[in-house]
Order: sequence, then structure tokens, then C-alpha cells
Amino acid sequence: MAAIEFKTTALGEHIDIPEKFKSLFKKPVKITVRLDENNEAQPSHIELNYAELKKVFGEINLDLSEFKFDREQANER
Repeated sequence: MAAIEFKTTALGEHIDIPEKFKSLFKKPVKITVRLDENNEAQPSHIELNYAELKKVFGEINLDLSEFKFDREQANER
């Protein structure tokens, strides 16, 4: 059994695997997780993208109360 080591940030149930190791995860693996309690957690790129999207789309306020959807007209297309 080979061993690899890398640092990453866990996001909920997901762990970001570095690109250079992704090919190894096509086989059954045994994973051991050690928490690094000395370092402050850095936000992952997923968290950063989510925060950015939330900021952009959180500022959009659309009033769709006048919007009428005609299913027959949509089906004709």
C-alpha cells in the first residue's frame, strides 16, 4: 500500500483532492484524516466562489409578479 500526504480544506462532506492525486482515487482507497488544529482554516475555492456568487445574485431583485407563462405558446416553439 502506497501513502500520499497533502493539505486541503474539508467542505462539509467533501474533501478537495489535488489534481496530481485524482487519478489514484479511481481505485479503492483507505483514508485517514488528521485535523491540523494549529492552523486557522482557510476558505476553499468552493466557499470563495459561493460567497462571490451570493454577493452578485443577492443584489439582484426581480419583480416577476407581472410575468405570465403561456404553456401553449411555449409548446408551439
